[in-house]
Order: sequence, then structure tokens, then C-alpha cells
Amino acid sequence: MKKFSHEILSVVLELILILLPFGNFSILRAESFKDVECGILAKISKEEFAGLYIPKNTSVNRIRAADFLKGRTHSGAIEAAIASSKLSGTFTVIVLDSQDWIIDRAILLPSNTELVISGCKLKLADGVFDNIIRVAGIKPNPQDPNGSCLSLEPVENIKITGLNGAIIEGADNPYTAANPKTGVVEKWVGDFFGWRTVGILISMTQHYEISGFTMQKTHCWAISQDWGCKYGYLHDIVFDTHVKNGDGIDFRNGCSYCLVENISGTTSDDTVACTALSSSVASVNSKYIWPMQSMGYACKDAGADADIHDIVIRNIRTSGKCHGVICLATSPTVYNIAIEDVCEETTSAREACVKIYTGYGTGYKKGNLRNIVVNNVVSRGAKYAVMVKAGVKDVWFNNIRQLKNDAPVYCFSGESENLRITNSETPATGGMFKTATCGGSYPRHLQGICVDDKGSIYWSFTDVLVKTDYDGHIMKNISVASHHGDLCYRDGKVYVAVNLRKFNNPSGTAADSWVYVYNADDLSEISRHKVPEAIYGAGGIACQGKSFMVVGGLPTGVEENYAYEYDPDFKFVKQHVIKSGYTLLGIQTVARSNGHWWFGCYGKPKVLLKTDEKFNLVGKYTFDCSLGIVGLSDGSFLVARGVTLADKKRSGILFPAVADNEKGLISRDPGFHIPISK
Repeated sequence: MKKFSHEILSVVLELILILLPFGNFSILRAESFKDVECGILAKISKEEFAGLYIPKNTSVNRIRAADFLKGRTHSGAIEAAIASSKLSGTFTVIVLDSQDWIIDRAILLPSNTELVISGCKLKLADGVFDNIIRVAGIKPNPQDPNGSCLSLEPVENIKITGLNGAIIEGADNPYTAANPKTGVVEKWVGDFFGWRTVGILISMTQHYEISGFTMQKTHCWAISQDWGCKYGYLHDIVFDTHVKNGDGIDFRNGCSYCLVENISGTTSDDTVACTALSSSVASVNSKYIWPMQSMGYACKDAGADADIHDIVIRNIRTSGKCHGVICLATSPTVYNIAIEDVCEETTSAREACVKIYTGYGTGYKKGNLRNIVVNNVVSRGAKYAVMVKAGVKDVWFNNIRQLKNDAPVYCFSGESENLRITNSETPATGGMFKTATCGGSYPRHLQGICVDDKGSIYWSFTDVLVKTDYDGHIMKNISVASHHGDLCYRDGKVYVAVNLRKFNNPSGTAADSWVYVYNADDLSEISRHKVPEAIYGAGGIACQGKSFMVVGGLPTGVEENYAYEYDPDFKFVKQHVIKSGYTLLGIQTVARSNGHWWFGCYGKPKVLLKTDEKFNLVGKYTFDCSLGIVGLSDGSFLVARGVTLADKKRSGILFPAVADNEKGLISRDPGFHIPISK
């Protein structure tokens, strides 16, 4: 196959993208995530990928290993078939069929060869310490056969194909001997024992395809690729692993331009891993005996060649332990990664479905993990649906669902740039929030709060709108018209109830009620919508499905409150009456949670109203949430109080709360002293 430089391939791909219809692309196209570029491969379909990179069997020499069995072991017959294929000088298909094949050493696959396992099992014999398959270009050191190899020779145009229910399987009884470091007699399985524990080991190989089989009884990682692997297509593989470090597919140092899709089953470790580590992972005192990569971690003068980049991973439908997909980096980098459709079809014991992090060595710098898009993740048992534990750059999570009760959708830590999560659902969003004080000081008091699905908090201080992280550190603030009141968040936008004139006038003609809409990212104004039905002044807003509910002021002596319902375009739908009795200046804040509406009101004392979905009053409590209340999807709440600072300016504090039948709400932070609003 003709070889192209990276620059020429980039030009060819860009031309293809212009000429091909957009309908053929994956939904992870770059234009869908405009400011997170995750690589050229994310823009093309599997058909285009295969057409560009996968070897074509145009002139095929087909050889059955069974024809070489006479007088030979199974391994000997396979090796004889491969040796005879070299005489033809053409692309050769070696077929294993008609029986199960029990091998006592690894199959060494040379260039221009396809190994087909058809309707049978390829199995490692008991007591053998070796791979099941590896490329012939890996040259072990005879003086240290399990350590770093002497050299790698390029391999190209290979396939490993399963047909008719093919199985690739490790030994029933793996090799057992004394651990060279500890002296303990044990099975030599797991990553401490190095690269020979890998089922299929691919190094310095370009233009390859692995597909169509079930892989089980692995001794460590099922399939691993490292140092110069490029243009690989791995698809339609089922894993059933139950061993320590039972990964499915690993991309190690030096892998690029590969596509993984349609992976199912169960793995006892990460199903797909992009792991770029340095030699710092294996210190003299570590438990690692031999390296897991053919040339170790410190391949001479590797530099950028140790990075992992331009990998597309999609339709991963597995369960098990640890993670579905990971991106892990230290001093080498991992970038231009597109991850799509990672779904747990059964419950799991995982930490996260997708995790992006650093560890297992040193040298990480902010941005060594960058340009990563994760789209469509469904967690059924993971502690978190997605995680980030590093300072990353340009990482976007979209359409993330957490179906496990009392589990957050995500956990993010590290000082990151442009890390976002959008369109995500969880039964326990509240897990990410804690007691926090808003940074800065403001001339006028707090009016309300809301939060987004990325852990940001929005605070309305009458004439200043502030965005902070979940610790209260300011991310953005802008001056706004008075009176900006309570606010809510939906789909990347912040909606604020605004009254530009008088509140609580009995005539109902003195108010000038609006809803202002801001971009949640930078607080730039998007639109304004007049809501004249709020005749006593719009002061609070919440959303329910696609509708919005606006509340506000009330003249003295009026013995009921009102909620004004609007459609997504702020066309008036209906006025709802709340038989609450008079509350001072009406309703200040509003939230919907647990099938109820919750309303914060002024007064002496301040009160909390609770209604059912039809606005029938079901509770009235002495509890102050008049300066902010947010209902979270786990049924808990965030409540805000005002704080007067030493310079007489104002700030606000937020704390988590839970519903209580007697008190309405109570703090769920047992060590937190609830301040009185000022």
C-alpha cells in the first residue's frame, strides 16, 4: 500500500470532507463542537476510514493451516503455513478452521498477512508464558526474553479476523512460578509481569484491522498497541475478562490515527484505554518486573513520538470494573480524541464510564490532555458517569446520563481551561455542590441563585450578575440594570426576572416586568422578553420542562400569591393562584423539586411556601430561602443567604439542604452554621 506523509493525508482528508455528504459522518463532527477540535478522524465515517487505511485483499493467496498439521504441533503447523505464504510474494490469508487450535507459543504475524479464525477457538496452552498473537517485527532480547525488546521492525497490512463465532482464549491454567522480585509462587498474570501477558500485541504496525471474535480468559490486557502503531481499525469484538488488569483494548505510547467501534461484553479493567506514560511509572522499587510495552517506556529519543493522538472510540457497550474508556497522560500527551456512545448495558462496579486523568508517573503539565470530545455516555452503575482528574484543555462532555440513584453525573478536579459539560442528566446533581461563599463584594443585596450542569453558580446582586465556580471563585461578573431578581438556568442560558420600575403597587400599572436571557458561558446578553402579566413586578423565575414560571411582588393586604406561566418563547399561558395568605412583598425566589413548587418569601419571620404541581398549598414553614433556592435532581436543594461585609457591602453564601416534613428544609452540612440573611 502506498505510504503518505501526515501532511499529504491531511490534505486528502480535507478534500474528502468537502466532497462527501455530511450525512455520512459520525455525529462527532468538529462543526458540532465548534471550539474543540478533536482531529481529522472524527470527521469521517468508518467507510471512509477503511477505504483510506485498511489493506485491500486484491491479490490473495489463501492457505489453510490444517494442511500443514501432519507431523507438526498446532503451533508448528501455523508457522509452516506462514512460512509458505512468504514464497508467494502476495497478500496471504492464513485460515484456522475445522478444529480448535491449541498453541504453545505466540503466532508471529508478518506484513501482508491476514489470520482468519473461522468457526473455531484459538487457545493458549496451559503453562505457557507468551502472547497469543504478536507482530513479527517485535524482536525480543535473547538475554532478557521478557524485558524490553532489542528492536522493532516495521510491519504493515495485517488483519486478524474472526468468523462464524470465533474465540481467542488464554490458558485455563496460566504459567505459575516464583515472582522474580518477591519469591512468591504465583500465576504470572497481570501487568507486573510485562508484555508477554498481553493477548494480542501490536508494535510499529501500520494499516491493520482486528475484528470479529470473542476474547476471553485473558492473562492481562486483551489487545495492546504501542510505538508507531498507526491506521488501525478495531471493531466488532466481544470481551469476557476476569483477570487483574483485564483491559480490552489499549493504545500505548506512539499510537495515532486509529478507530475503535462496536465493542461489547465485560472487562475487569478499562475496556478502551489511551495511556501515554513515561519511564517514571516503573521505579526500581515498584512491583513491575518487566515493561508492558515492547520497548519499555523510555524509547530512545521518542519525544512527540511517545504521544497518543487522533483516536476515535465509539459504540462501547460493556460493563465490568474500573472504566469504560480512559485517557491517561504524564509527560507524553494525549490529544485529538473523540469518544462517542459509551453505554453500560448492565450495572457495574466502575469508578466512571469515561475518565480523563493523570497518574502512574510524573511530568504532567496542564494541557497534556487536550482536544477531547466525549458524546453520549450512559452510566448504570458507575460512581460517576464521567470524571476529570487533571488540568486539561479544550475538553467537552455532551449528552451524559447517570442512571444510578444517588450518583453524580460527573466529578471534575484540576485547574482546567475550556472544560465543559452540556445536555447532561443525573439523579444526583447535588453531589458536586457544597457550602460556598461568593467571591467579591457588591453594593446591593443578593436576589437569587442558580447553577448549571458544569458546577458553576450564578448569583444575582440586584445590579450585578456574577458567575463563580462551585467554590465561589469568580469566573465572570457584569453590571446589569436594577432590579435583577431571582434567576434560573437551562440549556446553556441564564434567565433572570427583571423589573425596571416599581414593585407592589396596588394599581398594577407601575411595574415594568421582563425576563433577560444571558449566555451562561460569558454572561453576554442574548435577548429580553416582556412579561407584563406580572403586574406587581417580576422578581423570580424557574423552569419546568419547556415552560417558565415567573413570580414577583404583591401589594399589602392581598391574601394570595400568583405564578405566571410562559411557554419557551415567553408567550403567556396561564396565571396560577396560590392560596398562601399575605406574604411580605410577595414571592422572592422559586424552585421546583420532588414534584413540588417551593417559594421563598420575606417576612418576620421569613417563610417558605410549598405547593403541589397544581399550586395547592401543602406546607408553610419558618425557613429563610428568600435570597435563593435551587432544586437539584437528587431531591436536595441549594439555599442562599445574604452576608454583610465589613465595608457594609454585600455578598452571599450558599449551602446544601434537604427536605424535612416538619421544618420544610434543613441544612445537610452538619458542621455549617446557617447565617441569618442580611
